[in-house]
Amino acid sequence: MRKRYERSARGDRRKELIMNVEVEVEEEITFSRKDLSGGNGSQDDPIVITLDIANFTVHKVLVDNGSSANIIFQDILKRMVLEDASLSLVQTLLVGFGGSEVTSLGTIDLPVLMGKEPRRRTTMVRFLVVDTPFAYNVILGRPGLNLFRAVVSTYH
Repeated sequence: MRKRYERSARGDRRKELIMNVEVEVEEEITFSRKDLSGGNGSQDDPIVITLDIANFTVHKVLVDNGSSANIIFQDILKRMVLEDASLSLVQTLLVGFGGSEVTSLGTIDLPVLMGKEPRRRTTMVRFLVVDTPFAYNVILGRPGLNLFRAVVSTYH
């Protein structure tokens, strides 16, 4: 009898919590043929976008849902005149595709604007700062994609 009462009380508390939570209405995400940018969806090019980061337009942002980190390269921080910004000293060893290793200089939190109106959103994103030459200025990994609730379709 006591267990039944406890279960019932827990259920009532859950209902109470659910009733007090503000629920955000979300649109269903679908892709169709009209969303194909290259015609037939046969392109295997990397997904490269432009973002506004700390009021600076950053081109060559690689969207990499295989990366477990958001990475910004020190070279772009210099161009953004943020090379003297205080970094949180967190040295993280990053391992690349070929097994090459690089140590981060630290982390920095920067405001990132993504999307177009009326769905444009600004979110603070934590980046690992790396001082190494790279073809892209920023890698937006799974943590950043999840912050923006972004869905990547390589086919479209």
